Amino acid sequence: MSLPLELQKLPPQALDVIRFLATQPQGAYVDTILDRTGLSERSFGKAIRRLVTRYYVEMPAQGFYTLTANGRQAAQDISSYDGSAPTAPEPVPGSPQQASLRQERRLTALIPKELVAHGTSVLMVGFDAPGAGQPAMTQPGRVIFRVSAPGCDVLPTERPLEVTGGKAAGPLRFRIEPRREGQVRIKIEAFQLVTLKDLRPLGGMYFDIRVAGFPTPESAELQALGAPIRLYVGG
Repeated sequence: MSLPLELQKLPPQALDVIRFLATQPQGAYVDTILDRTGLSERSFGKAIRRLVTRYYVEMPAQGFYTLTANGRQAAQDISSYDGSAPTAPEPVPGSPQQASLRQERRLTALIPKELVAHGTSVLMVGFDAPGAGQPAMTQPGRVIFRVSAPGCDVLPTERPLEVTGGKAAGPLRFRIEPRREGQVRIKIEAFQLVTLKDLRPLGGMYFDIRVAGFPTPESAELQALGAPIRLYVGG
């Protein structure tokens, strides 16, 4: 199925706002929306103006937004569309998709050198600015990060990030709580939403980290880990 024509005219960022507000029946403040959607203030400003003027969203209090009846119907339409969207096939060698220009960036993760069992640590994930000579992004890139760590509670497990121009992007924050002492493996996967129906894997990284039974000096010291990621410049 396809989205209704009026929703097709909205930018992807506006659809993300509707998706999130659909999970908040009482509404949400701007800071919460920015935190959960990964949108920049500028992108959110453009999106919310479109949504308010088209009566999908209303602002009952300063900086607080909620869906209108029209917006709730739009959320249902988007949910139905998301559920019916097929998984994009892998590009075949020599196809135009595979030949798309790519921009290489460093995926950086910041995390304590040691975690603590039953204690919450913060994992920060983002992109460094691209190096000189890299192709320019023709439009903001929408990247989805997924974090998994067997033996740990991870919250949230997935977050979106908007990548623009030649600037660094992020960091996003994930909370990780190991359930026992020993060692855990943390896996970070990145996907790029090139079109509404095309979510492409970009790669990622994984690393093992010790888990102590009580706080140590290393549990208070951050380490930086990284891996190269190649973004599609047109998505």
